Amino acid sequence: MVIQRRVVTGHHGSRPLLVVRLEDEVLLYQAYRYYKGNLKLRFRRLAHTVLLRESRSRVNKKSDLDQYTDSRVSQLRYFSNIAGYNGVFICGPNPHWLFLTSRGELRCHPMNIDGPITCFAPFHNVNCPQGFLYFNKKVIALHITL
Repeated sequence: MVIQRRVVTGHHGSRPLLVVRLEDEVLLYQAYRYYKGNLKLRFRRLAHTVLLRESRSRVNKKSDLDQYTDSRVSQLRYFSNIAGYNGVFICGPNPHWLFLTSRGELRCHPMNIDGPITCFAPFHNVNCPQGFLYFNKKVIALHITL
């Protein structure tokens, strides 16, 4: 079992979240202060709508190369200041955005328009301010988005 984790801090570090990805499941925990007792920091599990399971037909068609690449590549990609948002992008067969708004609210959005996403990175230059780029399995090409 492969376990990946990332910490998201929210707008100006106001809401620390721990994002944990198991094989086909994402767990979100919010850190909070606890003044009673010895442990001054505790975690509360958050409910969310992220579904990562692949369809059965896709699982049967997977090649050995796909399984090797999937286990070697980090599926949780932290980003900051993409169009003013901070969060985590979840790569894989059902990619999702996890945003923290300026008020500290968690927003989960699927990105189903291009199919499975294998790689994601923030991208910032003069021609594409506060953007991102990603690769998918169907067309191995670069997608630059404003």
